[in-house]
Amino acid sequence: MSFKADVSAWINAVKDAAGDAAIGMAKIAFNHMLYISPQYSGDYAANWKVGFDRVDDSFDMNAVSPDHHGYRNSEGLAEVAPYKRGDMPAINYAKGHASWDGFRLGQSIYLSNSAFHPDRDEGGYGVIEPYAWKIENGEINFRPVNEGAAHIARRGASYVANRFKTIDAGKLALLRGLA
Repeated sequence: MSFKADVSAWINAVKDAAGDAAIGMAKIAFNHMLYISPQYSGDYAANWKVGFDRVDDSFDMNAVSPDHHGYRNSEGLAEVAPYKRGDMPAINYAKGHASWDGFRLGQSIYLSNSAFHPDRDEGGYGVIEPYAWKIENGEINFRPVNEGAAHIARRGASYVANRFKTIDAGKLALLRGLA
């Protein structure tokens, strides 16, 4: 093999490793954000999206069914208990709908959430309230089961930045295994 071919092969291997590392870190941030996301209906946690070179601003209202999460009240009537941070239906929904295929080194990876609900104070469906931004900005008063669940995207980015300040062979192997 010639020197030029050796260098070319090495550059391609480095590009592959860098792309795998980028996807691995994005997946770690994504998963971290899912587990720390506050939940009530599950829509916020279920609507974390992945986009390459673009923000996925789609929203799946009522993404998870509350049917499994119910109980019977003292009169024997079915009631639905709200979800809490860490409940799996919304987390599994987001993981199952995230597409990690098609990433190319050099593209931006966007992890986004466009959760909203109709503003109930305005009669229901006339005004949209983008509560994903309110959660990120710490403008929501959370129930005790979700206490401290603000700044989710910021915390996901910080989690990855602190965990991967340096990347040695072991960390690279971990990241490539996630890609």
